[in-house]
Amino acid sequence: MIIRVTDTAIDPEDLERCTRMLKDHITPALASLSGSRGIEIHVRVDESHGDLVEVAVVSRWDHRDAMELAVRSDEYTDAMAELRPLFQQAPIVRIFELVD
Repeated sequence: MIIRVTDTAIDPEDLERCTRMLKDHITPALASLSGSRGIEIHVRVDESHGDLVEVAVVSRWDHRDAMELAVRSDEYTDAMAELRPLFQQAPIVRIFELVD
């Protein structure tokens, strides 16, 4: 299984909107794509980053090819176009493989 983690920061006032957009747009877009195992948002609580809220968006995939096809798909691109304006920092994307 492949885990894709996207770290960024958003304005605290945008947290509810960001979460709603993930649930309403990103999650359904990914659910329709082959190899998707879901997506979730995590909010950092152990440390403050100035006036911003750090978030990590985690998606899970059956294999790397499925993830790469998904992030190039129109469904994903369209859904992310709505979410990206909320990012206050350039996102950092990391890809992991689950070790059995």
